[in-house]
This record gives sequence, C-alpha cells and structure tokens, in this order.
Amino acid sequence: MRQRRWMEYLKDFNFDLKYHPGKANGVADALNRKSLHVSELITHKCNLIGNFRNLNLNMVDVENGLIMNMLEISCDLRDRIIQAQANDPDLQRRVNNPEFSIDADGAILYNGRL
Repeated sequence: MRQRRWMEYLKDFNFDLKYHPGKANGVADALNRKSLHVSELITHKCNLIGNFRNLNLNMVDVENGLIMNMLEISCDLRDRIIQAQANDPDLQRRVNNPEFSIDADGAILYNGRL
C-alpha cells in the first residue's frame, strides 16, 4: 500500500531507480533493522521510569507536562566540605592568612565564604 502511494507520487518525476543490495547500501540495511532499536529504546524508557520512582520524587501533572521535585533538604554537602577542608594540608597552612577565617562549626571561610 505504501509503495503504491510512493509510485503515484514519484511518477511525475524523471529519475532512474537503481537497486543496491543490503551489504552495499548500509543506510537501507540499517533502516530495515530499526525495529530492534525501537524495542531497545522502550526497554531503556522503562528502566528510566523505574529509576525515577526510586528517587522518591514528587510528581505533579500540569497543563504542559509534568513537574518533578524532591522534597528532602539536607546539609550533608556542608559537612562533607568541612571534613575535606580538615584533611587538606595545603588549606591548613593557609588558614593563618588574613583572608581566611574559621566559622563556629569549623568551616574554613575565604573572605567570609565557604
């Protein structure tokens, strides 16, 4: 059916149709195998959906799509920075410079910034 429509569309054009076997025509050969790639994409999509579920995201439907957000708030990053600063010998040598100061929780600040 599809070939008939193409034939009707192309009949008004002056062209020569030449056949290339699959091995010689890599593009056509790849297009013949596209169904395999589509099934692979569907599998990846299912895995991705599962990964999003594991993130415990809050999802809200809106008119133009979907809003995803995470409701968890954590101060873990600041704690990891402070721990890394304590283990950095180069930074420990520079603490005595006037640009550096130490915060109440032990964080080393440079010009008042972490």
